Amino acid sequence: MRKILMIAAVAAIGSLIGVGVRVHAQTRSGSSSGTVVNYEVTQVVTEKAMNPMPGQDAKQQTKQSTIGKDKTMVRTSKENSFWVEEMDIDRSGNPVEVQMLWDDTDRILYTYAEKPFQCKDGSSANGDFLIATYGEGNMARKPAGSGWWAASFNQGECKVHTDELFGCKFDANGKNTACGMATLNDQTHELTIMEANTPSIH
Repeated sequence: MRKILMIAAVAAIGSLIGVGVRVHAQTRSGSSSGTVVNYEVTQVVTEKAMNPMPGQDAKQQTKQSTIGKDKTMVRTSKENSFWVEEMDIDRSGNPVEVQMLWDDTDRILYTYAEKPFQCKDGSSANGDFLIATYGEGNMARKPAGSGWWAASFNQGECKVHTDELFGCKFDANGKNTACGMATLNDQTHELTIMEANTPSIH
């Protein structure tokens, strides 16, 4: 009888541990999914990377080696073509002022804006937003038109507990392929997705 009780006790403890693991996994998954940003790269951004030239109404045309700010800043190996123009980068129908930098060594177009974005939980936030789109013949040998985007969060925005960077990688058709909290490598300018998940972004 004692042996039977011991077996039952071990089984019960195992069951509780299993439940604890599931709850922990759900908590982590829940906190991650709560920080997803509803965004897909627009065709106008992709087309710009295929022909990286300032538009007719572009201004502040110059040469510089940096674009973006804080966690979304990229520094290229040399000064490159930089300009500012208005563009609808989120299909809202409302163009916003964006900065653009064409890295003609790595052949990547960087598009940066300080703009509002929508969190998956329905709330909204304002922040730094950077898109990197690979052009034809890029050094990374990525499909032309593919790339990544990243949004910088302040504590409390989209339910994050600390200042963080969230991003997605996208294919040549502009569809997000992997999303999650991310880090941006200062040297390679590659976005690393932490605990990537399949995006449920429209």
